[in-house]
Amino acid sequence: MKHQFSRFWMTWFAAVLAGTSATLALALLPATATAYDSGDRIARIGLHHIAPKSDNHDTVEVDSLLGLTGSLVQFLTPQLAVDLLLAW
Repeated sequence: MKHQFSRFWMTWFAAVLAGTSATLALALLPATATAYDSGDRIARIGLHHIAPKSDNHDTVEVDSLLGLTGSLVQFLTPQLAVDLLLAW
């Protein structure tokens, strides 16, 4: 029993140490900023997994699937934008 207890704590300590190290490494990396001006437009497309709750309502049944999504962004100021999300 003593051997299992010490193995648990060693595994736990290793996991915490790895998580802390990864967090510190990501925090210390320089952040890259993407600058946009007012009037700039961005269009993005991607694939997203759509997984609705299974217990919504008895008369409505929606399956989960991989769907195509898009986004159109219009910057009003360098800090404020309007984003239109599109999904198929």
